[in-house]
Amino acid sequence: MLSKKSVRSGAAANVGDGDGPLQFRVCPSRAGYYIGTYCGDCGPLTRESEYYARRRDAELDLRNQTVRWRH
Repeated sequence: MLSKKSVRSGAAANVGDGDGPLQFRVCPSRAGYYIGTYCGDCGPLTRESEYYARRRDAELDLRNQTVRWRH
């Protein structure tokens, strides 16, 4: 279940049994794409960024560390 908190604002940074810290990744949604955290067992956990219309733009911002972070 998607958390209303982001990792940047205090959501848990670890999930499951020894999965380690969550990594940011590009996630799809009905509103477009966003950068968030995802658990293979649980599904999407947090949305950290604003929405992007194109996956390619979100991937580029994540790679270049120029993410439009959610406030």
